[in-house]
Amino acid sequence: MTARHPAGEADDVFDASYARFWAAELGGERLADDIARIKAVAAKVGPGAAAGSASAWRVLDLGCAFGRIANQLAAEGMAVTAVDQSAELLALARAAAADPSPTFVQADMRALTMPDSFDLALLWFSTFGYFDDEQNRGVLDRVFASLRIGGTLIIETRNWDRISREFEPWSVRFSGDDVLIERHEFIPLTGRQQTSQLALVDGRWRNRSYFLRRYTGAELASMLFGVGFADVHLYGEDLRPLTVEHRRLIAVAVRSGA
Repeated sequence: MTARHPAGEADDVFDASYARFWAAELGGERLADDIARIKAVAAKVGPGAAAGSASAWRVLDLGCAFGRIANQLAAEGMAVTAVDQSAELLALARAAAADPSPTFVQADMRALTMPDSFDLALLWFSTFGYFDDEQNRGVLDRVFASLRIGGTLIIETRNWDRISREFEPWSVRFSGDDVLIERHEFIPLTGRQQTSQLALVDGRWRNRSYFLRRYTGAELASMLFGVGFADVHLYGEDLRPLTVEHRRLIAVAVRSGA
């Protein structure tokens, strides 16, 4: 099920080095906060009422990376299917998993074929938007089909309505002796953030690039309604209705039975 991305998309960027630069920041308190947000918003809007306790939820974690979310949800008793294209990241996720473990699947999210299987689907931490608009919509189509009636999709990403006002063209991250330098450019005509990476990993320099489609809350809601979701909510990181002052955007979409 693995597929290569067209040129210019996030092809080989998300490998083991991604975990090296991000794992420490995304663990600990940040992970606990993310898990709490997922369970709180899903219980309020999504599968909580229909699927009983959270431990009974069947969860799809798309773009699971090194498994921080999937492994934690599985440890709490949920039946988790964790999907990522990167064999390297999945190997790290498996190594970090406890018992019970998620079911790990190496696949391109554009080729997802698991109809009517899940109570909850996650595209968490800017996992959505790495393809062109048609393919991004196709991802949402496939997620919609993978949810049972009453199932919920949660997308978490940066709130572009605020971040666009504070756009930073450069970012630098360190991990021991390794360094990741990124140059970001936003292209208004396409709505894409183009990022060029220069990374020093294990004493070797690498140049890579990718783009991320930066959807506003309104654009994202329109796409979700367009693929068939009948109930869409937008929140900020505090789980209050989204405003232009929130730094994070949490979109919650429910597949109705109509």
